[in-house]
Amino acid sequence: MLMLDIRKKIIEAARKMLKYGLTTGTWGNLSIRHNEILVAITPSGVDYETMIPEDVVIVDLTGKVIDGTLKPSSEMPMHLAIYQARSDVQAVVHTHSPYASAFAILGKEIPVVLAEMGSVVGGSVLVTPYCRPGTAELGKDVVRCLRDRAGVLLGNHGVVAIGRNIEEALTAAQVVEDGARIYQMAAVIGEPRLLPEEEVSVLREQYIKHYGQK
Repeated sequence: MLMLDIRKKIIEAARKMLKYGLTTGTWGNLSIRHNEILVAITPSGVDYETMIPEDVVIVDLTGKVIDGTLKPSSEMPMHLAIYQARSDVQAVVHTHSPYASAFAILGKEIPVVLAEMGSVVGGSVLVTPYCRPGTAELGKDVVRCLRDRAGVLLGNHGVVAIGRNIEEALTAAQVVEDGARIYQMAAVIGEPRLLPEEEVSVLREQYIKHYGQK
């Protein structure tokens, strides 16, 4: 029953990803870790609008399929690399949101221009070198460039966001896109003012310890 609930959460988040304009078609992917052992991940190339819980694939941390008849996302190696490196991460969202992806194409990090970027992401959003999607090399670069933050840009590709749950990971993906969009708008008008690192650290700590109904 618990895995059914997790599979439903995956589908709900995937449809929100489409609704929020963070990806198009069947692109992008999401996963949730369960019990430090299993990972529920979206299948490869299946329409989010018609996806049913049985379509969501359950794998272990080595990538072995434990339950499901469909192929898992081709980006599974990247998801698993994050889980293996970061015990605090319980969900991963990969989007192709347009403004953030533009920064990824330029190889340009998104600086902290919004307070919520400091809170939710924990710093500027760095960019990996270009790596072919679905490769182990990409997973290694994502882990390296994520550092202790909740978002990273994939060179010439898109965005990866992480969280303590799928809702937080999806929020991080939205905040990364908002930061990219608003920074670009501000840069057209003048010179954007960036938040200092000391303030970012305070915002992040407050968010981790006190935000929400915990």
